[in-house]
Amino acid sequence: MNKQTITTSQPIITWPNNEYVVIQGFAELCVYEDINQMFMKGYITCIDAGELSNLIVGGEIISFDLISAHDKGDASYRFVIYAKDNEYIDDRGVRILKLLFISEEALLAKSKRISNRWDAPVSDILKSVLEYIPVSSNKQIIYDISASTYDGYIAPNITCEEVLKNVLPLAFDDEGYPFVLFENADGFNL
Repeated sequence: MNKQTITTSQPIITWPNNEYVVIQGFAELCVYEDINQMFMKGYITCIDAGELSNLIVGGEIISFDLISAHDKGDASYRFVIYAKDNEYIDDRGVRILKLLFISEEALLAKSKRISNRWDAPVSDILKSVLEYIPVSSNKQIIYDISASTYDGYIAPNITCEEVLKNVLPLAFDDEGYPFVLFENADGFNL
């Protein structure tokens, strides 16, 4: 594994009323881009969290930039906090708080419901469902699809995520390789 130097801007947590707090100290900031997972997720471990723990209820936006020496430039990230995990006070009396986050699109895919019938190749169905989920302005949907098998699907009032999970295993290219769908800093890759 190649090591690379990565720097970050100060993570900012924003509430729906546009109040925000800049996280001054953190021990870890992990973002997972996994080809086997449809959506990005991660966590941040805050040091000396103080009152932050009492303010977080879930649904807050956390945003930050990552700058890598070996990358093509800055990557701006915007996630939704969905849980607090592993909160404790260490032996020095410092409050440690771990916040779990997931991409905004993941929450939309888990909550938006579809009732639709498609008489089209699986590749077209997948494109249609992805376009139904509003994608952040700094992301795009990257299609690299040539063909697929299986025509038609009926979504009986289920979430976008369920449609994607049901249809994706049915999609193969001309050479018999399965399609994958994953999110990274550039957007969704299909």
